[in-house]
Amino acid sequence: MKKIREILTKKTLRRTTVVLLAVGVLSGGIYWYMARDQEAMGQTTAREERAERGDIIIGLTEEGTANVNTVSTKLDVDVTIDDVKVNLDVAIEDVLVRSGEYVTAGQPLFTIEKSSLNTVLNTLNNEYQQAILKLEQAKLTQQKNTTEAQAEKSVNQSLAQTANSTYESNVRKIDNTLAQYKQNLQNAQDDYEYYLKLYNSYDERTANLNVFERLMDSGKDTYEALQETFDDYNKDNGQVVTSYHNAEKSIDNLVKELNTARATLDYYQGYDGDADLNEGITNAQKTYSSLSEQLNDAVNIINKYSKTVEQYNTLEDRTENAKKTYEDAQETYNDYAEEYREMYGSMGKNDLARKVSQLELDIKEAQLALNDYELNYEANILAAENQRLKELATSETADLTYQSTLNQLELNVVTAQNKVDKLGAAISKMNSILKGSTIVAPCDGLVTDVDFAAGDDVNLLEAAITISRSDEVTVNLTLDQEDIGDVSLDQEAIVTFDAFDDQTFTGKVDAISISPAVMGAPVVNYSVTVLLSGEGLENIYNGMSCQVELVSERVNDVIKVSKRAITTDKDGLSLVKVKNADGSNSLVEVTTGFTDGVNVEILSGLNEGDIVLIESNFNGRSDSGIFAGNSMPAGGAPAGGGRSSGF
Repeated sequence: MKKIREILTKKTLRRTTVVLLAVGVLSGGIYWYMARDQEAMGQTTAREERAERGDIIIGLTEEGTANVNTVSTKLDVDVTIDDVKVNLDVAIEDVLVRSGEYVTAGQPLFTIEKSSLNTVLNTLNNEYQQAILKLEQAKLTQQKNTTEAQAEKSVNQSLAQTANSTYESNVRKIDNTLAQYKQNLQNAQDDYEYYLKLYNSYDERTANLNVFERLMDSGKDTYEALQETFDDYNKDNGQVVTSYHNAEKSIDNLVKELNTARATLDYYQGYDGDADLNEGITNAQKTYSSLSEQLNDAVNIINKYSKTVEQYNTLEDRTENAKKTYEDAQETYNDYAEEYREMYGSMGKNDLARKVSQLELDIKEAQLALNDYELNYEANILAAENQRLKELATSETADLTYQSTLNQLELNVVTAQNKVDKLGAAISKMNSILKGSTIVAPCDGLVTDVDFAAGDDVNLLEAAITISRSDEVTVNLTLDQEDIGDVSLDQEAIVTFDAFDDQTFTGKVDAISISPAVMGAPVVNYSVTVLLSGEGLENIYNGMSCQVELVSERVNDVIKVSKRAITTDKDGLSLVKVKNADGSNSLVEVTTGFTDGVNVEILSGLNEGDIVLIESNFNGRSDSGIFAGNSMPAGGAPAGGGRSSGF
């Protein structure tokens, strides 16, 4: 047990100490006035007190304020759908209670116009069904997305193995893209140079094409003219030419045959005079003569038609040459025309000029694109590196991301479930406090607030009848930092209200704030909540002031006397002067126990109801009016002091 002197230093005991001081001063004053007229020094007076049975308590005493918990008919539920609050307006038909009226659970409070009530109930039920549907959707989404999140986690975890190769691939792509931009510029420049050459050579090549075409046309005309002339000449002299060529062919044969016939004739003439050979000679001469004539005829034909045949051959050769010249010119033209078409197609000089101008713009655009990509080259490389680091980080955090996704999906389900629970609670509450179209009291208590009157249109989420619950009363205390350490949860509390002098309430510490009531204040205070129990709580109103004693130590149902009734002799024995039945006095040795500094527990030596004498010694008249006795120390405080008096 703490020393009494230490306990009395507590700030919270000052109020009790002041009361005791007042009692002491009053008592001292009485004794002083009694002794004032006594002339003899050391006059002794005695006050009788009965040893009684009761409790002795040590504790902190503080002032507090009652807080009565309230319940309301208001539907405390979130019915906001897509940021729009659902309309739960009803028409009040009649109000059956008034503020200050005590009601019991189930007692009618007010009635609602039936059609508006049905609308509200239907609205709540519809929203409840929608909430259930959304809950099921959230669960299905959770199931589906959990599988997807698992797959994504596997993919993300694999990024650690592919991040470097992906980075190298990205760098190659960047380099390839840079090379492509350079190639695009080179292609544009090559196209420009090509089409510029076409443009510059267009006139010359077109002129050449025209020349080749004219040469071809001229050759064709020459060939066709000679061919026509040759055809006419052949028509007129074809038979002669044929005879000429036939004569040429027969001359060779005739010469051979004539040589053979000459040899035969020479053979026979070598045997001239032989009668048997005469016939042979005659035949040989005839054959030779005939062949000679035929040869002469053929030679005559040749000689006769040689000029005609010569002209025929000359005309034929010229025609053939003209044909070849035409064919050569035609081939040259066709080849050149094909090349020309390949080069120019259907483009004219103006088309080429526009093409060259467009290619000049293409070169500039390709150059700008190349310059831009070169400027961003390092940034692209850095982006590839950042992507690599990101993929590595993604791989490292795959589990966390997966868990975060699961948490979010779970949160969505919980949020949807909360919506269902809240709407279900609203419907359940409505059903619990509805009897037909009448709202009944949800509990016993005092009506503290009525927000509407009969005929009003109100919203059940905003307007209500409020009832103070008589079974849930707490007291709020504020303790400074010197005292808060002596308070613990479930600590016993004894409470008296200024409004009820003859009634005591009991309770226990229900909550202790670990944060100061006001941050930064010069005096640091903490809030303590005491929960009351027992009978009579229905009479307590919200905000009533009271005194609370937080019990630190106590003994119950013991015999106790005032500490001033006990004296100590030279041997250390505790003595009490007892008034006997015959009126005499005697000293009785007692055994003491627990004390609160004012009362002392008597373990032995006294019985309940014994009368003990409390003596006071006066030194005589004193101008100050302050007595000087062994039982009252200087200043008027009781010897030893105490934290609080017992009940």
